[in-house]
Amino acid sequence: NKAKLKELLERGIIDIKDVPDDFKLSDKQQIHVTAAKTGQTYIDRDKIAEKIDSWPYPLHFLDYETFSYAIPQFDGVRPFQQMCFQYSLHTIREKGAEVEHNYFLATGEHDPPRALAASLKGHMSGDLGTVFVWYEAFEKTRNSEMAAMFPEYADFFAEVNAHTQDLMKIFADNLYVHPEFKGSSSIKKVLPVLVPELSYKELGIGDGMTASISWYRAATWTTLDEEERARIFRDLEAYCHLDTKAMVEIFDRLNRLN
Repeated sequence: NKAKLKELLERGIIDIKDVPDDFKLSDKQQIHVTAAKTGQTYIDRDKIAEKIDSWPYPLHFLDYETFSYAIPQFDGVRPFQQMCFQYSLHTIREKGAEVEHNYFLATGEHDPPRALAASLKGHMSGDLGTVFVWYEAFEKTRNSEMAAMFPEYADFFAEVNAHTQDLMKIFADNLYVHPEFKGSSSIKKVLPVLVPELSYKELGIGDGMTASISWYRAATWTTLDEEERARIFRDLEAYCHLDTKAMVEIFDRLNRLN
């Protein structure tokens, strides 16, 4: 917090590794300081195992990409609302089953969020089990917005929210702390440590802001040539796919801890 930061700076301490051993910290802060100083990973295996055991199958791993219009182009969308134009969904129907992948990307639909809602309901029909996201406030808010926009899907999105679990909380709640996370629970910090073979660095689109702007160009610019448009849509598919693939692989690593 600001008071502790001010005190450390006044003492000339700017590196977490130099925080004095007698400096008063909360238990969570101490975990991060110790990890940074020792280079050792902190893992609460029992609590992680307890959480994993509480998550019923099927397991769904869901991620949205959105665009925010100042002047909305579609009915029911508010100014600056994060309108969903894409999702990626990985599903594991039962323990040990093969991972399935489904997705939707609006490439010229008259009403992208409605088309997305219909597609998602079709791919998540039946028992929802557990719906994993990374930072639940974002996905849950999008679900609530689509429920309000499309009454015919209101019950579906309410059920999705009721079954949603935030995989990020394993890291945000300090059940798994690695010094290379550098205090962050962002998937872009966690993934390179737990699953180094997967990377956003080689993608044509590697972050959400670029994805949002690129989609707007490809979906609305009539002057864009077809080859460039197709390339952008391929890059968007690859980016969103990796977001949910990353969650699948991180879940797998957590599941192997015990």
